[in-house]
Amino acid sequence: MARTRSTQAIDEPTPLAPRQFKQRRAAATYEALLQAAATVFARRGFDAAQTPEIASTAGVSTGAFYRYFSDKRQAFVEMMSAHLQKAHDEVIGKLDPERFTGSGIEEAIGVALDVVFAISAVTPSCRGSTSACRCAIPRWRRCGPATRPLAGRRWRR
Repeated sequence: MARTRSTQAIDEPTPLAPRQFKQRRAAATYEALLQAAATVFARRGFDAAQTPEIASTAGVSTGAFYRYFSDKRQAFVEMMSAHLQKAHDEVIGKLDPERFTGSGIEEAIGVALDVVFAISAVTPSCRGSTSACRCAIPRWRRCGPATRPLAGRRWRR
């Protein structure tokens, strides 16, 4: 039996389709559950987080939680998908082509990193994950080409 290849590119992610709700109240409950999940997962971690705590943080019953999600894994995946989509939209919105006009590759990378780190600095769930990078990048950008790690060096065998 011959297998056929998928027409979708390998490096192209397949985002979760945003949920559609007929009633505003259902959409508000869903958003509250996503916010509560972010709070509880950030505070306790994935393994220690419990669905009743997520539900109570959202101000709904545990049964309401299970109307929207099959388990905490699904809540986590949908929460992360929404978070990453929002972050992606913010970064893309701030990377105007005018900011890169006439700049070299290093300056363009610096602008892009400044945007990413500025957004992560105001996003509580990202603060710990990029703190080391935020500290390292400004030092790297201040250094001249000769002082950057491995600049002008060849690998020896």
